[in-house]
Amino acid sequence: MSSTCFIIVTYVFIVVCFSKEPNQILTIIKLGSSAIFICGQFFLYCYLLDSMNLKREYVNFALYACDWSKMDIKFKKLLLLTMRMNDANNFIIRASPSKVVNLQMFANVFI
Repeated sequence: MSSTCFIIVTYVFIVVCFSKEPNQILTIIKLGSSAIFICGQFFLYCYLLDSMNLKREYVNFALYACDWSKMDIKFKKLLLLTMRMNDANNFIIRASPSKVVNLQMFANVFI
């Protein structure tokens, strides 16, 4: 929804810039602030979801990096269950089956 609004605001901004109306400066300011707000909102989504993905990966790495090989079998089973519950291999927040929501996605959209 935000990307659709951003495209519409950008289109209207360009149309207003090339029009010959006398009071277009206020409209340009309104549209510019709307575009900046939408970009900020998209950045916030990408940043927070990227942070969640990284923290989940850090938890999985920390679980595996503990000295589990010297522990008893009960601890090893509990560790394996914990890693499976945290879904160590497959859980990444995605916008579509092929697009991961992270800061790289934000950079790709705006560059």
